[in-house]
Amino acid sequence: MEDFSTNEIVFMENEYDHLENRLLSLESPQVVYRVLANFLARKFGCTYVLFYSDVHSDSGRVLNYGERVPGAASVSDIVAERRVYAAHDRLLKHRNRGFSVPFRMEDGTPGCIFVGPRMDGTLHTMNAMREMIPVVRTLNHVLVYLEAMKSRRERDMMRFAFSKYVSSDVVESLIENPEEVELGGKRAELSVIFTDLREFTSLSETLAPENLVKILNMYFSEMSEVIFGLGGTIDKFEGDAIMAFFGAPHTLVDHAVRCCLAALRLRRMERILNEQLVSSGLVSSPLYTRIGVNSGDMVVGNIGSASRFEYTIIGSNVNIASRIEDCNKKYGTQILISGRTFDMVKDFFVCRFVERTSLKGVSAPVDLYELVEENEVLLSQIRKYDRMRADDCEVGELIEL
Repeated sequence: MEDFSTNEIVFMENEYDHLENRLLSLESPQVVYRVLANFLARKFGCTYVLFYSDVHSDSGRVLNYGERVPGAASVSDIVAERRVYAAHDRLLKHRNRGFSVPFRMEDGTPGCIFVGPRMDGTLHTMNAMREMIPVVRTLNHVLVYLEAMKSRRERDMMRFAFSKYVSSDVVESLIENPEEVELGGKRAELSVIFTDLREFTSLSETLAPENLVKILNMYFSEMSEVIFGLGGTIDKFEGDAIMAFFGAPHTLVDHAVRCCLAALRLRRMERILNEQLVSSGLVSSPLYTRIGVNSGDMVVGNIGSASRFEYTIIGSNVNIASRIEDCNKKYGTQILISGRTFDMVKDFFVCRFVERTSLKGVSAPVDLYELVEENEVLLSQIRKYDRMRADDCEVGELIEL
């Protein structure tokens, strides 16, 4: 337990500065209350020091109760007395020979410090009681500082937690609008994309470990930039696979269009990357990515334990997207989307119906479409967007639906 030595008990001319520095070095308001209670109990030679939140409300509670004589305080009596004399907004003498002064908690809620009667039975002098005024001022300052530091830590934690999932612009937006992130999870309509490299397991067995890591790092870096550039969120890298989604934490009305556009751009980026990998001799044959896309209701949020969690999505529609990606092996395709996604993007892409099929673990049959390319409607939207960016104009949604 933090403590003050005996020679720190008497206030000297600069003692308030010393007290503030000591309290500012503590880690939380709870520790501040405990240390200050111990300090004040010794300074005033009293039977107890009690910190109480929101003394004027029935929902008030004890923040810290440091007693030197067991059972020295009847909390309900002194709180009730403070309520009766609420007009005494600075210092109030109590019938039990103690006194109390108000302060502001770290969140701005009004509280009170109750100082019990002296151990030797003598009265607290007025001069001694007045010394609580700068103490309270110091406490209020310390609590405001700790709350600011807590807010800063939370911002840093959010920046760290989301920096691996979304672009830096989205991270900063989330920090400014933390209500967009549902810590407990929420149900939302999203679009999810799964990718997998064909026969990469066999290829990896022929590569030196350092070359394997280099190839994967290059691949994931380029593919991530494509997804981030369209407002997507990286859920995870698993082996040589990518799972990403569109529509959270930022709500996107055109999440399905962005997801399909990402699939096509991933395919193009792979061609560019293959030129580098083959010409440098890192691979003997080009990489080939299979992609599956689905849209629908999913649960999104921070899922895990108190010490380790991930911002992720779960639900049957997530599993369907994974199954669809695997169907590319059967049909010899590269990008397959579900019927649900097709209904949402058919005005923007050229698609080819493949088959209605049953997927493992999915009760109802699913319509599969091959995603071929953007149609002229989407291409005109993209050209318009690029012109706006080139003219340095304010840009809204990529697709206006």
